[in-house]
Amino acid sequence: MDFIADEIEGSVYLSSGQIPNFEIAQMARALQSEPDVYLVTMTDYDPAGREISSNFAKKLQMALDAFSHGESVVHHGSVTFEDPLERYNTYELSARQQKKWEEGTHGVELDTIPKTDRIETIRATLEKLLPLEMFEELSLERARKEEYTVRLDSSEEYSHLKQAVKMFKEDMWAKVLELDYTFDTDRFEVYRDHEVVKMTKITAL
Repeated sequence: MDFIADEIEGSVYLSSGQIPNFEIAQMARALQSEPDVYLVTMTDYDPAGREISSNFAKKLQMALDAFSHGESVVHHGSVTFEDPLERYNTYELSARQQKKWEEGTHGVELDTIPKTDRIETIRATLEKLLPLEMFEELSLERARKEEYTVRLDSSEEYSHLKQAVKMFKEDMWAKVLELDYTFDTDRFEVYRDHEVVKMTKITAL
C-alpha cells in the first residue's frame, strides 16, 4: 500500500506486485507542478516487498524528472515494523528469495499484520518524513474532522434535518410515481413486415 502526498493533499494507491510504468507516469503527470513529493510505501516484509518499494521511488523520480525537468524531488519513506519476525506470523522464503534477504529465512505478509499496527507505523513514518509544520497541519486537520463528526452525531438539530430530508425525498418520489407516462412510438422508424414477423414469431420448443 502506498501513500502519495503533495502539499497537504494525499492519495492511497493499492497494488499487487510491481506497479506498471504507465501508472507511475500518470502519477508523475499529476504531481509535476509540485517541487516536493512525499512518498510513503508499505509492502510485505520480504525481499520482493523491499524491491517494489525501492523501485517505485526510483521510477517515480525518473518520471517526474521527465515531466518537471528535474524541478520535483521525491522524498521517500518506507514503513518499517518493529521486530516483525518476532511479533507477527511469518512464512518461509524460497531458496532464491533467501539469497536476497539479510533478515534470515522468513518474511511477513502485509495483510497478516494487524490494522492498528499498520496505521501507527504509517503515522510514525509520516512524522519522520514530512516537514514538522506539514505533519502538524495534517494532524490538526484530522482532529478537526473527528471533532466535526462528533458534534454532528450529537446534534439533535442535525438529526431532525436528516429525518426531514429523508421524508422530503420519499414524498417527492411518491409524487413522481403518480405521473402518467406515454410511450411515444413516433420516434422510432417503421419496421418492415418481414422484420415484424421475425420479431413476433414464436419458435416451438
